[in-house]
Amino acid sequence: MSGIVVATSCAGWIATGRTDAGASLVVTCAVALAVASAVSALPLGGWLDAGLTLALAVAAGGAVGYVMPDLDLLSGVWSGVVAGLLVAALHALFDRLPELRGRLGAFSATALPVAVGGTLIFVVGRVIVG
Repeated sequence: MSGIVVATSCAGWIATGRTDAGASLVVTCAVALAVASAVSALPLGGWLDAGLTLALAVAAGGAVGYVMPDLDLLSGVWSGVVAGLLVAALHALFDRLPELRGRLGAFSATALPVAVGGTLIFVVGRVIVG
C-alpha cells in the first residue's frame, strides 16, 4: 500500500510540469529539495538541523524562483518552505531507524522526499502559481 502512495505521489512531478509555470516550478522545487537534503545530511541534530534545513531551502527556493522566467520570489519561497519542511520532517521521522544503517534502506530514505514531494509541489503550484 505504501508503494502505491509513493508511486502516486511521484505523478505529481509530471502534473506539475504541465501547469502554467511548470518547468520553472519543477526546477525551483528540485533545487530547494537538493539544498534541504544536503543540509539535513550534516550531523547537527535536533532543532538546529531542522531549522537550518528549512531556512536554507527557503533561501534556495526564493533565489531560484526569483531568476526563473515564470515565477517570482514569493512562489520560490513557498516552494522552499514545502521542500524544507518535507525534508526536515522525513529526516526527523526516519533518522533513528536501525534499518537505515544499511545501503538499501539509506537509498530508499534518500529517494523518499523527491517521491513524496511531487504531490505537495503540485498543490503548492496550483494554489500559489495558478
